[in-house]
Amino acid sequence: MKKAPVIAALVIIGLVILAKAGIFDSLMLFVLAGVIPGTQYAIPSTFMLLIITSIAWLLLFNLIPFEPRTVGKAGKKKTSPSKKNLPKQRYKEI
Repeated sequence: MKKAPVIAALVIIGLVILAKAGIFDSLMLFVLAGVIPGTQYAIPSTFMLLIITSIAWLLLFNLIPFEPRTVGKAGKKKTSPSKKNLPKQRYKEI
């Protein structure tokens, strides 16, 4: 039995339950306006900007793999191998 349809159905059911409970509305109010769910308090806009920027920064550098760059002789790639690195050429003549 394939697991993909079962997992997709569970995800869809979970999203419908969260939408009907009003959790999505609370999360959107928190992200857009800084209103803490269930209270009348609001976070200042500069603090919300700092939070969203730091989350984006952490996601960018933790989820996207970067290759380290080397500078100098170690960073240069050889375009043509030297004679020492060439394989032995056997059976040149038949």
